[in-house]
Amino acid sequence: MSESKNVKAIFDASMMGRDGEPSSSSAKRCVKVFPPEGYSSWGQHQFVKRSDLESLYVTDGGRAAIMCVVTVARDDEPLDVPPSDIGRHLGALLDSADGSDVSFIVDGEEFPAHRVVLAARSPVFKAQLLGNMADAKIPSISLHDITPTTFKTMLRFIYTDDLLEDEDEDKDEDKEKDRDSHRDEDGDEDKDKDKDNDNDEDEDENDEDEDEDDEYDSGLDDDEYDPGSGDYERGLGGPATKKLQDLIADKDDDELGGSATKKLQDLLAAADRYALDRLKLLCARKLLENISVDTVASTLACAGMYNCQELKKRCIDFFADENNFKKAVLTDDFAQLVLKFPSILAELRVKVRV
Repeated sequence: MSESKNVKAIFDASMMGRDGEPSSSSAKRCVKVFPPEGYSSWGQHQFVKRSDLESLYVTDGGRAAIMCVVTVARDDEPLDVPPSDIGRHLGALLDSADGSDVSFIVDGEEFPAHRVVLAARSPVFKAQLLGNMADAKIPSISLHDITPTTFKTMLRFIYTDDLLEDEDEDKDEDKEKDRDSHRDEDGDEDKDKDKDNDNDEDEDENDEDEDEDDEYDSGLDDDEYDPGSGDYERGLGGPATKKLQDLIADKDDDELGGSATKKLQDLLAAADRYALDRLKLLCARKLLENISVDTVASTLACAGMYNCQELKKRCIDFFADENNFKKAVLTDDFAQLVLKFPSILAELRVKVRV
């Protein structure tokens, strides 16, 4: 404490009773600010009456005790300490791969990492990478039953203790789509070359088949086929159906069946696999934030499979609402829930009373 500043002191004094405890009735508190040059003297007047002193506080031995506590208040402002940035530094280490001593191959994509970091965060990785398992001695490990996106998100969490932001996930997905589109373009170029070579041969055959095609198309237009009629079956090779098949073929897995919920469910499964309890809870919380009549059945199945009791309870509570239940039971995921998790269905019946 600087000698050039005023000093504030708090004085708490009380008489000690004959039972050896401080007397609350005699307690006094004073606050005083002392300048740098100090005081010659200072004290508390009329602290206790003489009659009270003799009758209440003087012991049989003729002694009295006073308890005094002096607290010096610091008025210096504390130094500002920035928040921890260990996650940012470890994230940069992951991105740079400096000093990495192990790599994981997931669906052909390589992820460099550091054994000690993974072992410090996950007991499963610790046993795998630092124990007596065969993986402890090999530099590259292939993983199955997990997607590159899920593994990358989990790896980022291990290093930074935070989930990858949605923008970063979207960038990763865009990169994957770009790679897929380039592969498709290359394949299309090869197909175009083959088609060019076959065009001359096909022209004669096409001329011969024109009459048959005219007879075939003279009934219903291709996009007017009734799925229940023979014309629909007859039209499966028509141009409208071909466009539909091409549209489905062009969509990747994320566009067809994937969603934020599916990604979180996959990440929760990975967290359970590697005993990352905090990540598992974060996924459960985000799944609850995204819960709807379209996702509750699959989320309930996920909760049951990976022993997320609170998530399971919240899903069943969501089902308990009559309006939610009527809509959720119509989804494909509910049908899967009934088939794969009959025990959960029994709990659901008790709650919903169906």
